[in-house]
Amino acid sequence: MVMKLRMTGKQHADITSHVITPDGFEAGTLLICEPVFREESMILLVKEISHIPYEACGIRTPVSLTWPTEQYLLPLYEYLESNGLSLIILHSHPAGFSDFSSTDNENDLKILSRLTASIEGKQPHGSAIMLPDGEIKARVMDPDEKFISIDLVSIAGDDIKYFSNQPASKNDKQHFIKSEQVFGAGTTDIMQLLKAGVVGCSGTGSPAIELLYRNHIGHIVPVDFDKTEEGNLNRMLMSRAQDAHDGTLKSELYARWIEESGLPTKVTPINDILPSKRTIEALADCDVLFGCIDNVAARHALNKIATAYLIPYFDIGVVIKENKKQPGQLRQVLARCHYLQPDQSCLLDREAFSSERLRDENFRQDSPEFYKKLKELGYTQERNGIQAVMTLTMEAAVMALDDFLARLHGYRIEANKEFDEQERSFTHGYYEHRSHSKKGIALKLFLATGDKHKEL
Repeated sequence: MVMKLRMTGKQHADITSHVITPDGFEAGTLLICEPVFREESMILLVKEISHIPYEACGIRTPVSLTWPTEQYLLPLYEYLESNGLSLIILHSHPAGFSDFSSTDNENDLKILSRLTASIEGKQPHGSAIMLPDGEIKARVMDPDEKFISIDLVSIAGDDIKYFSNQPASKNDKQHFIKSEQVFGAGTTDIMQLLKAGVVGCSGTGSPAIELLYRNHIGHIVPVDFDKTEEGNLNRMLMSRAQDAHDGTLKSELYARWIEESGLPTKVTPINDILPSKRTIEALADCDVLFGCIDNVAARHALNKIATAYLIPYFDIGVVIKENKKQPGQLRQVLARCHYLQPDQSCLLDREAFSSERLRDENFRQDSPEFYKKLKELGYTQERNGIQAVMTLTMEAAVMALDDFLARLHGYRIEANKEFDEQERSFTHGYYEHRSHSKKGIALKLFLATGDKHKEL
């Protein structure tokens, strides 16, 4: 069973500002989490943060902390039980001790035993520590009152951070050495522990998958419902004429290619549409998402999933605008990448597409006859039929993977918050990047809702 704890960059900054204090004394906070259960994993999504006031603590020193636990925990019992929520009790280790102390073990066992005895439900409860550099180590208590370490703590912010106690496995040092020279062993080690979901395995998805496993990602989940066709052969890496003849499923094609490469990346192909129960459950377990689709309804659905499960999301695309006055001529060709944080502006907020176009695609999918009538009456926004070729789609995929590595490794001169959206024009010869400081509005109800997002 893989255990994960997820939060946003804003939440992590809030926790850090309270528990890593100028006086160098320990401090504590409570993390109320939405649990997500899968057969092989359990994920805790931070929903709310409740700080323990400094003045309420009986003792605060660089190596000790006491606070009136019942005063702050009792009022939460009914709320946690009725909503099926988990509680993580976090405190700082300002002196830098990098593990739970024997005192932590003793006190946490007492508190969590009372907590689990008082609250019905299968949701776990646990504790965590934060080190001076912001690293978090966490654990939950099982029914036998034994502590189980959380394998991966992820922070989806301007900088993407993953904290893990799991060792990286390097079967062939030569396979990693050049990547380590550029990005460092720490980045390479973390990449091997991550699971990446790639939705869409054709134009931009094909090079995105290639770049991910060549950069040592541990596990890829390629998602696509379609078969390989002859028209895909100029935009899909490693596709063959035989694949088009056989109608090989696109996700299966890349599963086969990765496995045949002999590299250590695992692959779990999902042959299904988005959204569906199967794709949502598979993507929710991923640690980073790449959207390589031009369907607006699917992009919006993927943005919802990333928000609900607190996953960093890269939306990749190529825009081709034809010159209507001069048929056969192109007016604008763009490669574009959006980086989406769960609690920041979404694609709809950024006007990456219009609500009218989203409506049209939902109608086309759910009510085709009604959509046909709207189209006949001229109430739909039709796209042109031009598809990007590989020279364009590879540029967009490289832009997204470089952005991911920059946020993971931190090699940019400018702050990562300035790269929420990147755009390169092939026709006009410019490159631009910009921030989107507008707060998230459209998807705020989905934030950290986990599987409950389906009820909204």
